[in-house]
Amino acid sequence: MQAAGLAQWFDADSIVSRDCTQPKPDPAGVQLVLSRWQASVDDAVMVGDYDFDLRAARAAGCLSVHLNVDDGQRWPEVTDLSVASLTELQRWFEADRRPSVPTS
Repeated sequence: MQAAGLAQWFDADSIVSRDCTQPKPDPAGVQLVLSRWQASVDDAVMVGDYDFDLRAARAAGCLSVHLNVDDGQRWPEVTDLSVASLTELQRWFEADRRPSVPTS
């Protein structure tokens, strides 16, 4: 978080690493953050650039967003929305076009 210049935006309870819980694709990390934030999966979005991120989101029951950095890898079976940038994702939500999360 420090190296990316993002540490100022997150308190310590919001940061979950492999040392805190099972690694992705296990949904435990997503569930831990939701528990700490007292948030519902219905209000959660998991953004990731790899299969394990998307599988963790799907297993937790929240929206899975593939941040597709154009490396040719795709995981449509676990991707609810694919975007090329976080700006694109922001536009989706500003337009209130939230995709629904599959129930299966």
